[in-house]
Amino acid sequence: MHPDHWFIIVNPMAGGSRLKTEWPKIEAQLTQAGLAFTYEFTKSKGHATELAHSAIKQGYLKIAGVGGDGTNNEIVNGIFTQTYSPIVDICYSLLPFGTGNDWSRTHKIPQKVAIWVKMIKTNHQINHNVGVLELKKEEKVSKRFFINIAGMAYDAHIVKMGEQYPQKSRRKLLYLWLVVRWLWSYTSPRLQADFNNESRKERFYTINCGICQYAGGGMKIVPHANPESSAFGITMIKDFPKWKVPFDIPKLFTGKLQGHKYTTMVHCDKINITPLAQDVLEIELDGEYIGSGEVEISLHDKRLKVIVPKLVRKYT
Repeated sequence: MHPDHWFIIVNPMAGGSRLKTEWPKIEAQLTQAGLAFTYEFTKSKGHATELAHSAIKQGYLKIAGVGGDGTNNEIVNGIFTQTYSPIVDICYSLLPFGTGNDWSRTHKIPQKVAIWVKMIKTNHQINHNVGVLELKKEEKVSKRFFINIAGMAYDAHIVKMGEQYPQKSRRKLLYLWLVVRWLWSYTSPRLQADFNNESRKERFYTINCGICQYAGGGMKIVPHANPESSAFGITMIKDFPKWKVPFDIPKLFTGKLQGHKYTTMVHCDKINITPLAQDVLEIELDGEYIGSGEVEISLHDKRLKVIVPKLVRKYT
């Protein structure tokens, strides 16, 4: 396999199914720009993980995705669960075509094909953190990887409710509507959060563990996260009067959460979160609901080489 040849995993249902009709134009632009690539479409949920396995088994060391945050997460899980090539030998990038594109916001990855190809050819790589989440429920333990944000409590509940709307166009408006729609019937769970030799027991409205900064279609919920650092950014918002939530939503988009009365922002490389009594902790990873239980979240000891734009001001 030629070292400059890319394997591109395309989710035709991305962007509210728009990619299915737009792909021939994108393929033509990539070809005209001189990018050497082979591509394959995903056919179902989880298929991008299988395609990443297959591509690396065939000898591809440059993997790209075309899609949104869900596609991005599946490919990263494929890279980190395959056994055919060392992680350090693999290079990855994403052409954003989702409805939220939250991971790409932190890096300012372009959506225009011509600019994206220029970024790929410039080949500015960073060593990107990847998170490991172990979910424990009823004596069973499952492991998942993530590259953006692990969201818990109300954030995960909203993601679950949003799955009723498969065409996630105008995701930001949908997310805001869901936040208000389910707010009054939701009860914040009692949780124990253990991190940095500290233990907190509270009713938490939401906890977000971030490698990158954005979730929910543009909310800068973990503004202090840095994908190249040695720690997660953690934003914890304890339960507070529900009538105040709509007034504080603008702060979620601007990232101006520091100093908020009910918010704690810290850095740590590992956090354990346990539901107390009979309460339920719901979890989402990179915008995909994965279930409920007790979680342990840590940084993987290997980093992923990711091609991103070279920014003058990085991750601020």
